Amino acid sequence: MCWITVIIIGFVVYSLYTPRMTVFDFQEKKFFCCKHFSPEKAEKMKALSFDKVDHLCCNTLFNGNKGQFIGVFAVTHDGYKLPLFKVTRKRLDLLFELLPELAEKMGHLPITY
Repeated sequence: MCWITVIIIGFVVYSLYTPRMTVFDFQEKKFFCCKHFSPEKAEKMKALSFDKVDHLCCNTLFNGNKGQFIGVFAVTHDGYKLPLFKVTRKRLDLLFELLPELAEKMGHLPITY
C-alpha cells in the first residue's frame, strides 16, 4: 500500500512539473516548453534559444496499443533532447513536408532520421 501511494504521489508531482507543449517563437528565435502558453507571460517563462540547438532528430516512439509515432526532437549541444512534436506513422508525408521548412526557419539546422 505504501508503494502505491508513493507511485501516485510521484506521478502527480511529475505531471505537474513536466511541460505539455512546445511553442515556437520565430521572431525571438526561442522555444517555450509549458503547460499553457500566454504571450504576456513569455518573458517570465523558461525558454531555449535556437542558438543552443545543434540539430533536429526523429525517433520512433511506441505508445502501447495506440500504435507507433515518430517523435521530433531538438537536440542541444550538450545532448539534451527537447520534444517538439509527434506524428503517427500514417502522417509521415506531412512530417516530410513540414520538417525541412521548420529546420530552415530555425537557422538551417541539420535533420537526422
